[in-house]
Amino acid sequence: CYYQSLYHFNRVYHAFLSKPLDERGEELKALFVDVSYYIGFIYADFGMNDRACYYLNIARTSNRIDYIEEFVNCICNMKDPSALSLVTAYLKDIQEKMGGNESEIDRLMPMYQFMQRRYAFLLVEYQKWDEAEKCLHTMIERDMDADFARNELEHIRKMREKENNNE
Repeated sequence: CYYQSLYHFNRVYHAFLSKPLDERGEELKALFVDVSYYIGFIYADFGMNDRACYYLNIARTSNRIDYIEEFVNCICNMKDPSALSLVTAYLKDIQEKMGGNESEIDRLMPMYQFMQRRYAFLLVEYQKWDEAEKCLHTMIERDMDADFARNELEHIRKMREKENNNE
């Protein structure tokens, strides 16, 4: 069904290209962003991350949490060199928005946890194991995605062991 959907989403997307987005109403702008998200999501599912990122970058302008998370996943899966700084910026922004506001904490905590997992994942990917371990231990102490953190710590242990055996 993704292939069929992609065909139709692309037709809608290309229909939007006939005039600038600023000349369209808010509902049509929102539709354009949604269609961009769906196209990007499908391409990401197909493993075509470079193409997916183009569309997901459009989608993230809506500031919807799910759209931003899909974009970040795409950037991380591409192993884009800017991924770590992007995730770090999102973490900082989320922390500032949460401040001490209880309703914002409730709303943004799932996104914060997601970004923490991606941050730890990227540290492991870039073999910044000391930083990754510190981050993962903090996650365990805060009981935030503790199972993920334990699995990543085990992965780091195995990678270090493998590196020591190769030396």
